[in-house]
Parts: sequence; structure tokens; C-alpha cells
Amino acid sequence: MTLAGRYNIASMRLADELGTAPGINGTNIYDRFTPAVGVNYNPSKAVNTYVSYNEGMRAPTPVELTCANPSAPCPLPSAFISDPPLQAVIAKTFEFGGRGMLTPNTSWSAAVYRTNLYNDIQLVTNSPTGVVGYFTNIPQTRRQGIELNLQQRLGTVTLQAAYGYVDATYQSTFFLPSPDNSSANAAGNELVQPGDHIPGIPRNNFKLRADWQATQKISVGGTLVYSSSRYALGDENNQDINGPLPGYTVFNLDGRYQMTDQLQFFVRIVNLFDRKYQTAGILGENFFTGPNFTYNLAGAQPSMFSSPGAPFGIWAGVRYDFGRPAKAAPSAPGDAN
Repeated sequence: MTLAGRYNIASMRLADELGTAPGINGTNIYDRFTPAVGVNYNPSKAVNTYVSYNEGMRAPTPVELTCANPSAPCPLPSAFISDPPLQAVIAKTFEFGGRGMLTPNTSWSAAVYRTNLYNDIQLVTNSPTGVVGYFTNIPQTRRQGIELNLQQRLGTVTLQAAYGYVDATYQSTFFLPSPDNSSANAAGNELVQPGDHIPGIPRNNFKLRADWQATQKISVGGTLVYSSSRYALGDENNQDINGPLPGYTVFNLDGRYQMTDQLQFFVRIVNLFDRKYQTAGILGENFFTGPNFTYNLAGAQPSMFSSPGAPFGIWAGVRYDFGRPAKAAPSAPGDAN
């Protein structure tokens, strides 16, 4: 059994150096004692199990502290104005898991966890453009899920599989301004309830990787990455007509040539099949609804804007490790020792 305790104290002093926003002057202090307890049990040399509970604290950042007034939203993330204080985020986590060896060449790990966050800080956009908003405390959110990992060695080939399930939800009822959400009320607010999924967090993630040590100096590898759908910012109640962003699958390749102990040449290929996909989204108002997507103020419509994933790309480079001494060459017969 392991018992631990930590006292956190964070002090942030904000000062107006330009003389244009004296209201930000002041000091914010956050402190909390965070305990932790863990128990490990090893039923055999090949299996290790554990259960743990721990708490953590995150103090608001300066930009969050100075952009927290709903009546005075700021152009994120650079405007510092006088705003009401935010509460520190408190996390309480339970976790149970294990790791071990099935065979000398097969290893595994598994974990189940639940983290409740109190006073979680979230960005709220309350303008049609989506670039003006404020940060606010959410009473309670939760992240819970499982993590599974498996690794297998087959001679010169190593296979790795990793799966993660994350159920990230709100655990309280509140209204948020979201005028471009199709389910918003007449005041432009959406009703968020316990069980609604937090935007931007996919529920399923899967990664499969293979590495081949072709020779002592040459190795090649490939990775398959899958990510499931996720909701856009502004769709915290998960009821917008646009629905979530679709999931995606991409393939990456890489290779290395270890010329010496210190010198390595490498090449990396991302998105091998040039898959078109989106990684994040936000609800906003689309002003380019005219012919050929021209600007049309009168015909603006609520839309979902998404950020595209990286397209097909190739990178090649050289690494040199100055900290690793080169191995001495073997001495020839007859050399003095």
C-alpha cells in the first residue's frame, strides 16, 4: 500500500503594464491538499494488479481568469480584461487495472477509471463568428472508460494494439449560450443535462502498429489510427441538426536507418491514402452563402465549421545524438592493449 499527500498552492499576479486595463491588477491564490492511496497486489511474477484513488487541482490560467465575464466576452485568446474570478478545477479519480506477461513475448495491460471534475473550466462562444467568448466553471463533469494494450513479438516483428474508450459527459444541468445550435431556445441558449457528451472528445480510439527490424541498422513501421465521432463546440447538448463530426481512419508509415550509434536517417509518411477528415468542429454563422460561396450578409445561416486533418505528407530528416558516445572500434590482432 502507498499513501501520499500533496499540498498545492498557486499564486498568480496580474498587472496592467500598458495602463489600458487597470481592472486586471491583483493576485489570485489557489490552494488545496490532495491525497492519494494505492494498493498493488502481485498474484504471480507475471501479473501485477493495482487499485488507486487520487485527487488533483488545476488553477485557472491567466487568460482564463481575465476572460470570464459573459457580459464582456473577449476575442480569444489574447484579450485581458477585468472579470469575476474562476474556481480551481478539482479532480477525483478511481482506477483499477493490471499488467503482465502472457508469454515471454506477449505483454498486456488493462485499466478501468473514473474521474469526476468539479468546477471544470470550459470555453463558451457566444457570438456568430465563434471567435468571441469567455471561460466559465461547469459544476461537474466526468471522464470514465477503459484502456487496453497488447504487445506481441514475432521474431523481428513487433505488433502493438491499443484501445481506449472515453465516456466524457456533463453531470449537472445548466444553460449555455449557443445561438447557432438548432435546438437553442428563443434567447439563444441550449439546455445541457447530465449524460450529454462533452464536445471534442471521441468515445473510441484504436491504434495498431507493426515494427519490422529488417536488419541491424534498418527498421520500418506502420500505424493505423482510428478515432470515432465527436461533437462540435457549441453542441454541448448533442442536439444540433448537424450532428457529430464523423470518425476517421488514417495510415502512417515510417522508416529508420541507424548508420552509427549517434547518426540516424529517417523518413515519415502521414495519411498514406490522403484521407479527408476533420479533427474538431465549432458551431457558427456562415456568411458565404452567395453564388460560388461569395459573401452574403443577408443570407447568413448557422453552420458547423470544422478543422481539416493533416493531408498526405512526407518528412525526411537526420538525427544526431551528441550525448551518446560512439562505440570504440574492435582492436586488430597484434594491437597493444
